[in-house]
Formats: sequence, C-alpha cells, structure tokens
Amino acid sequence: MTVTTPPTKVGPRIKGTAFVHLAEYVREKFGDAALREIAANVSPEAAKSLLHGVAFEWHPFKELVELEKALAELYLGGDYARIADFGKWDGIRQIGLYRFLLQVLNTDFLLKRSPKLWKNYCDSGQLTYTSLGEKHAKLMFSGYEPLHEVHCADLLGGFFGTVETCGGKDVKVAHTHCRLKGAPECVFEVRCS
Repeated sequence: MTVTTPPTKVGPRIKGTAFVHLAEYVREKFGDAALREIAANVSPEAAKSLLHGVAFEWHPFKELVELEKALAELYLGGDYARIADFGKWDGIRQIGLYRFLLQVLNTDFLLKRSPKLWKNYCDSGQLTYTSLGEKHAKLMFSGYEPLHEVHCADLLGGFFGTVETCGGKDVKVAHTHCRLKGAPECVFEVRCS
C-alpha cells in the first residue's frame, strides 16, 4: 500500500522581483554591510531570497514580510510605516517595464488594470478595482493573508510610486480599511490630478 503525503501549503507567493528590488534598495540606501546584517537576522530561506533571489521565480510572501520587518527594525527605528519608502521605490521599478512597453500607460489605464497586474505579482488573493471618478479609485485586497502591517505600508508606497511614475500629480494614497484591524478586506483609496 502506498501512502502519499499532501503537499505542504506554502501560503501566498510573490515574484522574485520584490526581493531583487529590496536588495538593490538596501544597498543603495544603507550599503552592502546592511544587506549582510539583514540576511543574518532572518531565516536562512529569507536570507537566500534576499541575497540570491531570481526576478521571475516565485518566493513565499512570508519571506518578503520577514525581510521588510528586519529592515524596519534594524534601519528604520522599528517604524514599519517607513517601509512605504521601499514600496514606492519598488513600485517605480515594477511598473517601469510596463511603462516602457506600453506608452499609453497613464494613471487611469494603470488603476483599471491593477487587478491583472496583481496576478502577475502575487499568486494568491484578489484585487478589486472600483472607479470613484477620473484618476480616483478604490483598490480592495482580499483572499490572502497580509501577514503584517509592514506589508500594508509596502502596498501603500507601491501604489504611490506606480501612479506617480504613470504621470499622476499630487498623488494621495490612503489605507482606509485594514484586515489586520478587523476589516473584511484591505482598502486603499488612490487619487491624483
């Protein structure tokens, strides 16, 4: 008789570009020694994703959260909200390729297509777009575990960076509802001129 073991659930996975960008961000802002220090303060799996992540491979989302927490605790005074700066930096680079390929990529085009872009970035959950007017939208995340408030700050900064890169002026992003605070989904409101 053969007994098979069901596959272990890894949880949500994210494209390796986030890890590549995190390593670049840490090097640029804090230097190579900071990169090594962060790697020394996380799990071996997260350290490997940080130091040797491949842009188009899938990595466990929890490793990115672990790395962002370590960055905030070691270099940002423990303020998880400051990860929004990395989120903005990452968002600018994530959308840069699309911006180059699609010259028509403006803020409304980007916001309307954000659910499809999310599927290219993360293999779990759902992003829902609702228009609140021209260059004004509500983006709702559900169906995956955000794991930690540091991830919400990353998303907030990411929306800011991508919208600004696509020509948005006076960009404002608010995290109006959070699953970590009991809401059924994380909701971000994005507005620009």
